[in-house]
Amino acid sequence: MLFPAIDLNGMPLWGFTYRLITEWLGLLPKDPADASFQAARALLDQVVAHGCPLAQDWADVDGAKVASVRGRIPTELVLAQICMPGPHFPPMNMLAVRPDSLRMAGLMFEEYIIRATA
Repeated sequence: MLFPAIDLNGMPLWGFTYRLITEWLGLLPKDPADASFQAARALLDQVVAHGCPLAQDWADVDGAKVASVRGRIPTELVLAQICMPGPHFPPMNMLAVRPDSLRMAGLMFEEYIIRATA
């Protein structure tokens, strides 16, 4: 699992403290729910671009937004892309990437799941 963090001379600032400081500094998007959905959408687009055809676009399932792709999620490629340094604030609270699913908690702790199907 990856969590947003800031490296402070080898010590990560993450979790609740990270969230408070980013809110205090005004680094959160104006519409956190929309920013989180756009991040989930970008993850889905990335998985599709890496060769997993879209099986089902986003749908509400038991309180979560769920999409599915065919094939195994290319975990190494997804993590390499996500972990690259960039000028943007990652609009998520948690990310878990596995070959059979990708699970993201958005800024408002809403859940997004990308499932891999055979």
